[in-house]
Amino acid sequence: MANLSPHPVLLGALTTLLAMLLLAAARPVAAPLPPVAVVVADSDADGVPDLYDACPGSANIGTPDQDGDGVVDRCDLDADGDGRLDRFASIETPLTPGRVALR
Repeated sequence: MANLSPHPVLLGALTTLLAMLLLAAARPVAAPLPPVAVVVADSDADGVPDLYDACPGSANIGTPDQDGDGVVDRCDLDADGDGRLDRFASIETPLTPGRVALR
């Protein structure tokens, strides 16, 4: 008559596998992470986040932008877009690109 008992190594491997499956099934499932609130600073409450606001210190919705560069005149160093800083607009020589004329 043939020996029908399982091989001891195979029996041990099957027992270990069964134990691992049972332990894995018994582990609690990790709870989902709570939602994260993202706060975007808008100091002047104009609806434009400070990171993208050309003039974060004052609301610039509906304020003039004479040269159309996206920076409102109140915060634009060259509001008229003539290539000269407004502070030095009385100086007759236009600025060379990349240089600032100070007197």
